[in-house]
Amino acid sequence: MSQTDTFTVGELYLLAESLGVNIVFGLPDKATQQLVNPDFLEEATAPLTKKGIISEDLHLTKGGFLIAKALKSYIYSEEYVRINNLMVGFSSDKVQLFVLVEVKEGELYKLLVFDKLSFLRELYTDFPLIQREPKAIDQDYTKKKLRNAQKRVLKHEKIPSQLFNLEIFKLTDPPRETSDQWLFFEHDQSLIGIEVSENTYYEFSQYYFMKQVFDALHLPYTAKDISREISREG
Repeated sequence: MSQTDTFTVGELYLLAESLGVNIVFGLPDKATQQLVNPDFLEEATAPLTKKGIISEDLHLTKGGFLIAKALKSYIYSEEYVRINNLMVGFSSDKVQLFVLVEVKEGELYKLLVFDKLSFLRELYTDFPLIQREPKAIDQDYTKKKLRNAQKRVLKHEKIPSQLFNLEIFKLTDPPRETSDQWLFFEHDQSLIGIEVSENTYYEFSQYYFMKQVFDALHLPYTAKDISREISREG
């Protein structure tokens, strides 16, 4: 992902507070943070000033306004998609993506803005499962439920390091309940998808896996090699 300033939880909540908001999807709970450290918002003032985001008189700078604007768009997204450490919010017209990147779990974050094609390129670069070449047979099916014996074998396997977590969150009050969660990984050259809520295991066609990603991001998808698609657009 692109290089930019990292922000602590306190810094992001201080910016959110300037927007009159107390909940930021994907961040640790604000009330809990205040219980642990009542001064966590006050402590965020100095680093935001040093970064040139707020001025000495505690007003947003020009650069700070742009960051606050992106944060506001992220906060008011009507749904979110989590892909591993990336929390994706959408503009109202679903054209722009506002991505909160968890750099250090529960502590440090980046806030990035993408158009959809740029974000797709980032996914292609960062996630090997996106780069997989489809097999000829992948055109013949979408997903196949694994037999219990196959499922038992996979349960005893070590969890792969290249796990692809895909979650879709619809806006509820609060927006914490996931409507859909899948875990994907490669095993013996096959792509396995686990429907988490049902604890159901499938073998996925690469095309159908990509369709799940495209659908989550509100992108049209046809069964084509993703690398060819990106290179043609680029």
